[in-house]
Formats: sequence, structure tokens, C-alpha cells
Amino acid sequence: MTLLVYGCGEEPGQGRNDLMPEALSPLGDVTWATWADRDSARQANFPVLLYLYSRRSEWCRQMSTLCFTDTLLVQDIRRGTLPISIDVDRRPDLAERFGMGSWPSVLFLTSEGQPITGSEYMDKEDLARLLRRVRVHFDDDRRREDLRREKGFLQARLDRVARKSRMITMVSTGFFEEALDSIRSTAVKGTSPGAEGLMLLAQYGRGQGRSELVAVASRVVDRLILSPKGEGDGLGYHLAPLTPDGTIVDSERNLPVNAQLISVLLLLAAGSDSLKYLAKARSLGHDLLEGYLDDRDSLLVAGFTGSPNPERAPGRDPTYFASWNALAVTGFLDLYEHLGDPMFLSVSRSLMRSILREMRRSDGLIRRHPDQDPHIPLFLEDQALVARALLDLHKATNEIEYLELSVELGLLILDLFRTNDGALRDRYPESSNAISPVVDRLVPSGNGTAVQVLSRLHFHFPDAGYNLEAGAVLGGLVFTDLIGYCGGLARGIFLHGQAAGSIGAGN
Repeated sequence: MTLLVYGCGEEPGQGRNDLMPEALSPLGDVTWATWADRDSARQANFPVLLYLYSRRSEWCRQMSTLCFTDTLLVQDIRRGTLPISIDVDRRPDLAERFGMGSWPSVLFLTSEGQPITGSEYMDKEDLARLLRRVRVHFDDDRRREDLRREKGFLQARLDRVARKSRMITMVSTGFFEEALDSIRSTAVKGTSPGAEGLMLLAQYGRGQGRSELVAVASRVVDRLILSPKGEGDGLGYHLAPLTPDGTIVDSERNLPVNAQLISVLLLLAAGSDSLKYLAKARSLGHDLLEGYLDDRDSLLVAGFTGSPNPERAPGRDPTYFASWNALAVTGFLDLYEHLGDPMFLSVSRSLMRSILREMRRSDGLIRRHPDQDPHIPLFLEDQALVARALLDLHKATNEIEYLELSVELGLLILDLFRTNDGALRDRYPESSNAISPVVDRLVPSGNGTAVQVLSRLHFHFPDAGYNLEAGAVLGGLVFTDLIGYCGGLARGIFLHGQAAGSIGAGN
């Protein structure tokens, strides 16, 4: 049986990317509504059961098998809630707003859309108990106080995930050093700060003669590339270690993690272990071309499912995402710069042609994926990462077309995504609950990448005010205490400071 997955408020598309093999389905037998249908809960006076999932997550598939194929539980879900499924890759805004920290995430909302309670992965008994508790709270006026208290607990947890602590009012070397130190501390604790954070440590550390920063980045990367559960099957490296020693891993393999890892490895390749990192980067580049490239459309697919069972073949997620392919363009261009192999330049050109052909609208904005329904908003991260990849192509080829397209996207970002405070909202045109994220997730934050793009455009057009625009974005951001995971923004601050002359060169 083949399942069609529309999800996240999307209508059925006509392309191949709406086809999900049964092996990848994390949805079970529940008849899921879409995010666009959420007003039905108010009319029926039902709570909303919000299920946030990733197609490639083994934990999502396990929860589906345990919970969403159980006949009695499926009946209870249908009778007592409005179930809505959210593909977190297609709706990063809802993932940011409602995610509990990992996938799957399950939340119950009031019919007005306010959170009641929620959890990460649950087995059948836990979900059934939570469902009964929500229905009792929802139906019995005498339990309304319990409901309000439960909502308070959940809101406090959601606030902790993205707690705001200070307003960026100016960019200074002191603030940049604070961000750099937080990223370093995150890495020292054994947790990866993300690819952008690792690149900053390697790039700035080498440029400023701070070898301790490069060493910290190297240790984080070594834990991944030397792991026996890492590379080896031609699909790249796994998503993340679940234990500090790397014994247990989330074995999903996806495009953005591996594309960014190419760039990290190549920045480390300038050191004493250059041959090791260079060989790994070259091997990883070939893995992406052999395992991820869909020759029919000249685009890279999203990735492969993970499984704790080594005998189980990984399922392929055939979806194309603009920002993920843009990250691959940047990674392949880095390989071209280091190896001089024209194949990687040719692949980068081909990928960008396909991104522009399949995902670029007539107004110049970038869809997230080719079959995106017109009612779904456009996302900042897609615009910013494609604009950055275009700048990388211009750097590699000196062809003016790439620079012009990047300028066009940069101006559209400023025109359509900017808030009254100057920061950039995560999506357009849906802005009622829009946020301005600064934390890197699977991809660098949209605000961080946009600041990088604007700061780089300044070097091409120093009198056009692009660096002032970058400063305005930074000045409008509300910062987060998760500073150790804001590598994309820190790299943007670094470039902005270079352009302003307040931060020294680090290349």
C-alpha cells in the first residue's frame, strides 16, 4: 500500500514528492486533518491532537506502529479530538512553535489553539492515559482549574525551549566574543553546537591563531567521523549521537547534516590532520552524489530513515527541499575550491539550475519544495540559503548572473520578511504568529544566514547600504539564552563586524 501524505495544511500535489512509501509512513491508521482545518475543533468543541513528525525518524515510525494502528486508540482519537499531523520538514515554523525538543512531539491544544499538555515519544498506554485526562479536563467544568494548571506547565516548558533574555541593540566585538565562547563551551561539553558553530570555531580560531578553538571543533567532528556507526554505507553520517560515547545514535541520514559536514571537514583540513579531513570530505561528497542525487530532476533527496536494526534497509525520503539543496551547492563548491575537481562545480551549477527551475516563483521568491501548495507560506531560511549559495557560485565562477539573483533575493527578504523592529520573520505572508528564530536547527537560522548574505553583499556594493541593513536586522532581534547553538547568527555578526571594521579578519 502506498500512502499519499499532504499534511501540514497542504492540498494534494501532482509531483512525485507527495508519494511516501509505506516503510516511511509515520501516520498509521488515523485520519489526520491538516493545519488549515484547525478551526473545525472550535466548531465541534474538541481539543486538537497535534502530532509533529519527521518522515525519516525511526521513533516516529515506532510510535505510529504502537499507537496509531491500535483500533481502540484510533477510535478514541477520532471520537474525542481533532487529530492534525505536521510534517516538521515542510512546516519549520510550526516545528519551532510547537516542538517539544525532538520528534515525534505530541501536543493537545484547546479548540482556540492554546496548548494544554504534551510530550515527546509515547507508547500506547501513555498516550491513552493522556488522551483520557485531556478529555476529562476538557469536558468537566469542575476540572477547569486542573486544565489551567496543566496549560501553565506546558507553556513554561515551551518558553524554556526558546527563552528570550536580551535585546541585541548593537553589535560589538565583546558580544561576538561572548557568542564565540558560548559556542566553544557547548562543544567542550561534548554536544555539537551545529555545523555553523563548528565552522566558526575552525575559521576564526585559525585566522586569529587560537588553536584551542580549532582543537575543540576537531574533537566534536572526530567523535562523529571515527564512530563505527558513522559513515560506511554510502549514505553519509547519522543525525546525532544519543549517548556521549556515541554507542547509541539516531541513525537517520539526511541531506542538510551531511552537506554542512563537508564544509566543516574542509575548514579543518587546513590543519595537521589535513589528509584525514580532506579524504572524509571527498568521500562524503561522492556519497551524496551516489546516494542522494535524483537524476530525473537533478536534485538531492531529503535523506534516509534510521533503524536500530542493522539488517533493515534504510527507506528513502524522496522529498526535495530548496534550502537543503542550497546547502549542498555550498558544500560541493567548497570541495571544488579545495580539490579543483570541475565535477563538483558542474554539479553545483546543475543543482542551482534545478532549484531555480523547480522552486522559484514568478515573483522571484523560493518555494520550500516543488509541489508546495500556494496557501502554505514561504520560509525565510529557503530564501536566505539559496541567496547564500548564489553568492558562493558567483565567487567560484565570477558570473554576474548569480550575483544579480542573490541581490534580488536579498531585496525581497528585506521587503517582505522584515518586522517593524527590523528583524526578519520566519515566513511570508502568514505573519500573525510569526517569530524571528536565531537558533540553528537542521539548517542555519534564517536571520543568521540573511545577515551573512547582506554583509557579503556589502563587499560587492559598499555604497548600497547592505551592511546597515544587516545591522538593522541584528538590532531588531530578541536574543535567546541558547547562544551556544546560534552559530549561523554568530557567523553573520562576524561578517557584519568585518564589513564595519570592528572585528578583525578570520579567513
